[in-house]
Formats: sequence, structure tokens, C-alpha cells
Amino acid sequence: MVQGKEGRLSLKDSDLNKPYMQEALQSLLAEVIMPMCQADKVFTADEVKYVMWCIEEKLNPKQQKIIKARYGLDGEGHKTFKQIGQIMRCSYQWASTQTATIQRKLRYWWLRKDEEEGEK
Repeated sequence: MVQGKEGRLSLKDSDLNKPYMQEALQSLLAEVIMPMCQADKVFTADEVKYVMWCIEEKLNPKQQKIIKARYGLDGEGHKTFKQIGQIMRCSYQWASTQTATIQRKLRYWWLRKDEEEGEK
């Protein structure tokens, strides 16, 4: 990973091929996006990059930290709500609520990705 604008972490294509990223992305996509897709959906590289772009560009830094910790996108493995709460210095209930909010945002953006691509 390399530093992007405003000190945010951004992914290079090579980072998506790291074993921990493969597992983390599979977990994220299965839990957040798959319920809205056909059971045999196979995600393209562009779709995976779109989800990562949403995380990096549309979420605020605190939300990025939460979702990356929850799914292990930070390379440190999956974290429980309790662990996230300790990292963020808040309750596990807050971490759970924030994760659910972030998941809803990702689903919303996923459903509207074709509209966004048409505007570009």
C-alpha cells in the first residue's frame, strides 16, 4: 500500500493479489454485496476495485479504519466488534452500529455503480 492524497492509504493493483487481501475481500463481498446478487456471482477485477475505491474515497477516515479492521483489509486479520471498540476507544455496540452503517453505504453505492459510471 502507498500513501495517497491527504495521507489516506490507497491500493495498488499488486496489493489486491496478496493472500490476506484475497481472503479479506472475499469475506467483505460475501457478507455485504452477495446478498443482492445471484448465488453464482463471480466478481470481476473492476467490481472489486470499485468496492475498494468506495471504501477509500467515499468513506471518512474513521469509517475506513472500522471497515478495514472488521474485514482484515489492513493486513492484520479480522477484528471483532469488541476489538474495534478498543482500537477506536468506544463501545462494541458503537462499533457494530458503525459497521452496519458502512455496509448499508457500500450496498447503496454498489446498486448505483452503473449510474455513476454513466456520469463519468
